[in-house]
Amino acid sequence: MNASASPPRVGFIGLGVMGRPMASHLARAGHPLQLFDAVPGVAAELAGALANTTAAASPAALAAASDIVVTMVPNGEVVRSLVAGDDGLLQGFAPGALLLDTSSSEPWLTEETARALRARGVAMVDAPVSGAEWGAKAAELVFMVGGAAADLERVRPLLGVMGKAVFHVGGLGAGHAMKCLNNLITSVNLLALSEGLAMGKRYGLDPEAMVDVLNVSTGMSWVAKTHIKQRIISRRFDDPFKLALMVKDIGIAMALARATGTPVTPTGWNYDSGAELGGNVRWGITPNLTLNGTVNPDFSQVGADATQIVTDPRQVLFFPEKRPFFLEGIEQFSVPNNLIYSRRIAAPVAAASSPSWRRSRWCW
Repeated sequence: MNASASPPRVGFIGLGVMGRPMASHLARAGHPLQLFDAVPGVAAELAGALANTTAAASPAALAAASDIVVTMVPNGEVVRSLVAGDDGLLQGFAPGALLLDTSSSEPWLTEETARALRARGVAMVDAPVSGAEWGAKAAELVFMVGGAAADLERVRPLLGVMGKAVFHVGGLGAGHAMKCLNNLITSVNLLALSEGLAMGKRYGLDPEAMVDVLNVSTGMSWVAKTHIKQRIISRRFDDPFKLALMVKDIGIAMALARATGTPVTPTGWNYDSGAELGGNVRWGITPNLTLNGTVNPDFSQVGADATQIVTDPRQVLFFPEKRPFFLEGIEQFSVPNNLIYSRRIAAPVAAASSPSWRRSRWCW
């Protein structure tokens, strides 16, 4: 885009933890902005706080007023629905428009959505991000981009406003593949780090000193530098990234492993094939690091005592909602702050019939 050209009209869908600051950066950079969010009132509230910004009534209306539409939503199924659903983007896009998906989506769904767009003369680029909420707020996100080089150049100015680095990793879908692999590696690192710290503490080492050593040694990692002291040793447990989203990304990576015939023995037990139970509930395998603990029947308070290591990590399951399900003799709940509780049972029983639970958490 040359200096005299008007900035492209941009639509932004998904105004949550990540999308809100990303859209705000684009508006402040001078892009005429259309906003849409599934939660009523969110788009109008943000539009009222930004110049030259309007809340759209629907995805179709947003697309009709945009040259480029950015999505930041939970997964590729949501993106596909926004594109092809009733009053969706396809109903408003003009030929020559472009969809920039910054969500953590499934590569195969990205390819499917791109085919539908291509049939209407609309291009697509996948550009998921790393950097979390702080990176979105500071405009320091890292974008992993898949798509045609020419399409990347169309959106590069937008990426530059929202982030600090752009990596073109391949064709369409490659960005989403890279993102799930990044999160898979992060999750495995988190598991190894947590278990190593637990072992050290049981031996008598000081956890803060262990982290200091790791941060200047070969065991250093982003998790060690940004999470252990800040969120776990401090007992804040305030990471805004939802556990269910990490499980989703691990599941995408496991599907890629199967599709490519890649053995993943060290990481495969971290997720169990993305099975769905009871509607949209996704479950996977937790770390084998746990605490013994108790929880009141109303989940209002938790007490923890001795540390233990579960010998079979498949004893405990992730569950992202506050309601029980039963699988292989395990009753499972999650409670505020993404804490996961489970206990072995002989048969399904009423919720919270006993206060004795195992608490699964990446801490000691």
